[in-house]
Amino acid sequence: MNYEELLEKAEREMPKSIQKGERFEIPKAEIAIEGNTTIIKNFLTISGAFRREPQQILKYLSKEFGTPANLEGQRAVLNSRVMGSVVQKKIEDYAKRYVICKECGGPDTNLAKHGKILMFKCEVCGATYSMEG
Repeated sequence: MNYEELLEKAEREMPKSIQKGERFEIPKAEIAIEGNTTIIKNFLTISGAFRREPQQILKYLSKEFGTPANLEGQRAVLNSRVMGSVVQKKIEDYAKRYVICKECGGPDTNLAKHGKILMFKCEVCGATYSMEG
């Protein structure tokens, strides 16, 4: 058999149920509203999936919602009432801006301060760029 025939045979014999799945999925935030506070119960799980410091993500959310926020154990507490879908959207926005590489689309990235400039570096494709501006 030549290469083309082997390729066609392999394609025919592959299971039909193979689904293309992404290696990285943005975690779904588990939200609870208590009075005038919004709690992200799985906040440390989210920061771990993003490979970012919890305080960095918390600072972003605090600025986006214009409200103080703090870390209490595994959870983040926002000092205002925010719908879960809005919190999830902001977490996704954070991932798109600060986690996912704009060049290759991979999540294997790092952020590091160089002087006053925050630099983004992809471990897969090597892309490096400034996050300012």
